[in-house]
Amino acid sequence: MENIFEIKPEFKTAVVGFNNSGLPLGKRSDLHLLAEMAQYSPGLRKYFVAVPTMEQINDYKAARFMAAIANTTVENNTEKTNNSTLPGEKVTQTMALVPMPKAVRGFKAKKNKNI
Repeated sequence: MENIFEIKPEFKTAVVGFNNSGLPLGKRSDLHLLAEMAQYSPGLRKYFVAVPTMEQINDYKAARFMAAIANTTVENNTEKTNNSTLPGEKVTQTMALVPMPKAVRGFKAKKNKNI
């Protein structure tokens, strides 16, 4: 994924507080949020070499999200088998988004009067 959020060299050590962090801009990994705020606050545009468009920001966020889903793994020191854990075992789980069948989308459960 290319970095479209390039900070001007003179602002790499500047501290701008946002997203519950006060790291210098050169060390931030959440510059997409600052770029998004810069769309509505012209004073924040000065930090960027070129301010990305909202379309570029949304494409970046979508690609980042899809990469996170594709690479989601959970590694623990335990393996769960039949609600028990075995110490020292490694568990790896992966997730995939699967479209919901049309028959399930509109399904509403009926109330059971016998319960």
